[in-house]
Order: sequence, then C-alpha cells, then structure tokens
Amino acid sequence: MSDDSVLLQVEGVGYAYDAGNTAVYGLTLDVRAGEVLLVAGANGSGKTTCLKLLGGFLLPSEGTVRLGKIDLEELPAEKVDEWVAFIRTESEKALVGPTVEDELSRGCRLAGLSGAAIPHRVGQALEVVRLRDSRQWYLDEISVGERRRIALASSLIGKPRVVLMDEPLADLDAAGVRVVGRILRELAKRGLAVVFTSHRLDPALQLTDKVVVLDQGEIVAHGTPQQVLEKPDILQEAGLTLPPAAELFHRLRSQGVLANAPLPVSLDEAVAELVLRLAR
Repeated sequence: MSDDSVLLQVEGVGYAYDAGNTAVYGLTLDVRAGEVLLVAGANGSGKTTCLKLLGGFLLPSEGTVRLGKIDLEELPAEKVDEWVAFIRTESEKALVGPTVEDELSRGCRLAGLSGAAIPHRVGQALEVVRLRDSRQWYLDEISVGERRRIALASSLIGKPRVVLMDEPLADLDAAGVRVVGRILRELAKRGLAVVFTSHRLDPALQLTDKVVVLDQGEIVAHGTPQQVLEKPDILQEAGLTLPPAAELFHRLRSQGVLANAPLPVSLDEAVAELVLRLAR
C-alpha cells in the first residue's frame, strides 16, 4: 500500500505456538495516523497475541507486519522501540516510583535524555495523559486509573508513532473510561496510530474509529462500530455482548420499528435518534 498515512499494516499474518496450537491466523488490517482501532474479542480469542505481533514482540509464522513501509522483521529492536509503545495489561504494577517525576525521569534517562530536556519531556508526557500537576504525587497513593495513565505517559517518553494498549479499560469506573477515551482521542489528534483491545464492546465501541473482532484467532468482523453492530449473530458467536442501546434497536427492528434507523453506539445516540423519530 502506498498510502503514507498507514503507520501499521498487517497482511495475512499467522502465529502458532511451539505446542502446535495456532493463536491467530489470516490477520489483515491497517491503522493510519490519527486513527483509533479496537481489537475486540472474548478472553482467549487472540487479542494479546495480535498486539504482540503488531509490536514485534512475536514474529509471525506467516505473513507480514510493516511499520510504515518497512517490514518489521527488517528493523533492529531499538528502531522498533522508537516506533511502537506497548502498554500491557496492568502495566501500572511495573511502576517503581516513588514519585511520578522519579518514574518518568528514569524513563527519560533510559531514552538518552539529560539536563533540561528531562523535565520538559516529562511535562509533555503528563500533558497528554491529563495529569500535568502530578509530578510530586507518590505512586503508592494514587488510584489504579491514575497509575495506568502514568504508565502510558512513561511509554510516550520516546515519542512513538504507534501506541498499543492491552485492555486499558479493565477495572475502570465510568469516569476512568471517559478519561481514557479523551486520551485516546488526544493521541490520535497528535497523529499517532492507536490500537487497543477489549473483551467488552460497551463502552469500547464509543472510543474507536474502526473495529476488528477476533474469534479463535480469526477476524470474523471488521469495519466502523456501526457496521460491526449490524452483525449481532457473529458477535454473539464470538462471545461478545451487544451494547444495550444497540440491543434495544435490534429488538425494535425485529418488531417492525425503526427499520431504517442507524444502530447507536451509545445511549446518547439512541436517545437522539428516538427523539428525532418521535418529533416527526
């Protein structure tokens, strides 16, 4: 593909573990600068393996992963690290501290920064994750969601072009989910390609531009959130539950109501569509 906006491209990628069981196969997708992609699937569907392949932590048994226009296997490890930030599940547990500034400054020094460049880069990273006033916070005194954002800030020190996040919404309350959503949009606004995984469609679909659904290591649905929601049988077979708003509209359609209405991704969209229809 010649499109320079494509930062991450996957073509026919498969991976099999040494025991012989295939984790993923036939993966084909791309992610552009300024785009957020959700990889959705039930536990055990291959989501984490997919992310590890995208980030170069696993090399595919077949197919090709490209960063920009370069085959990932041709890049030395340090170059891959410059391209990709990978935020693992519960990455906040790996933070050492004791303070936020100590943690991020350590990351800056590992990235080769020194002097005044360190506090400047720390400030830039904290700005992105919406914690600009947190420098002197003690890591053992803040919430899981805040620690997770610090882990993300740490991964941004090297200014990657692609951000991979494994289950960033896990164990977060509604307020935490909203904050993560704003951060994902901020990363995309800055021209990064963002990929995150979730075993739940709600609220993950509200935070993304495109979706791929994995079932037993295979992509079984892909497209915009609305396009994926049009395939309830496939989603159910993949072990995923429809968001309540989409489930309501599917039921109304089955009763001959709202036949031409677009499926809502959120409750707000559902309310807006119903108000519009009732006002006619």
